[in-house]
Amino acid sequence: MKNCILFIAVIFLGFLGLSQEPITKTSITMGETLEFYSEELNETRTLNIYLPLGYDKYDTKTYPVIYLLDGSIDDGFTYISGLAQFSGITFKTMPESIIVGVVNVDRKKDYTYPSRNQDDINHFPTSGKSGKFIDFIAKELMPLIADKYKTNGKRTIIGQAFGGLLATEILLTEPELFDNYILISPSLWWDNAFLVTANTTNILPKTKIYMAVWNRDPLSLKAIAKLMAQLRLTNKLHPEKSLVLTYDIIKDNDHGNVIRSAMYNAFRTVK
Repeated sequence: MKNCILFIAVIFLGFLGLSQEPITKTSITMGETLEFYSEELNETRTLNIYLPLGYDKYDTKTYPVIYLLDGSIDDGFTYISGLAQFSGITFKTMPESIIVGVVNVDRKKDYTYPSRNQDDINHFPTSGKSGKFIDFIAKELMPLIADKYKTNGKRTIIGQAFGGLLATEILLTEPELFDNYILISPSLWWDNAFLVTANTTNILPKTKIYMAVWNRDPLSLKAIAKLMAQLRLTNKLHPEKSLVLTYDIIKDNDHGNVIRSAMYNAFRTVK
């Protein structure tokens, strides 16, 4: 009897072994990382690049480019890339896009223009070099991406907090650099909110501007609402501008996570 039970057990275990398929592993590839030396910034810079599914350098299809400030792997790049893929392929609320995540070196230096507020200077002693960073974007970063990837000339910038301050500065001083501006809780309080008073009539026609802010951030709420009111007035006084304006007040999460709540709505404006 024992021999019979043992024989049945051996046969059963052998059957289990034959029925199980071998496990294989493959890597998940979203894109690639580039590292290059910037003459404008006099330092090595790193980019994380997301390529749409089906991207083929040998076919004729071209793509818009989304430039993500604060674009390191652990600072929003993976989330934004996944959401872009989801929005572009599953729901088709935006075109499939290349995403360029710009990895930080010193965001306080790169994303701020010189402030005349002494508290700003004291708290952020390396600040005030955004002019160099904008030159880097225009003269090195964009030409590099256009040369290496299949782009169609449509460009979007995403910036949060100080990154949103930089994107707003570009909108108001170099508006031709981007077609779409996604500004998440931009730090418009910088320099006594000087940018809020800047001239908005230089913004190019049909520019799309999305702004979002956390509802428990009174300093940012006041400045952003004032800038949005100025942009709406520009549309009213200059109807030929036809600026596409969206303003979201985010009621959940916190300042650091506003971008996660805002981006799905933001991508719907980047059609």
